[in-house]
Amino acid sequence: MPLYICPAVAVDKVIVLSPESFSIPLAGGNGEVQIMPPSAHTGIAAVNTRLISAQCRSGQVHLVVAAYCN
Repeated sequence: MPLYICPAVAVDKVIVLSPESFSIPLAGGNGEVQIMPPSAHTGIAAVNTRLISAQCRSGQVHLVVAAYCN
């Protein structure tokens, strides 16, 4: 019965996003956009997130998922 309510997942990892800004290229390849660190009521801080996936796919946070993907 539990598998009907909460099926097993291939990947279930907590990922901490560090409070650092970074830049990524724009889709058209013309320039880049600066991503600022999250800052809410408590100021700039790391953000805890969770990667949950029923299937392990390439490109999923490579350092965390590498041990789980074949």
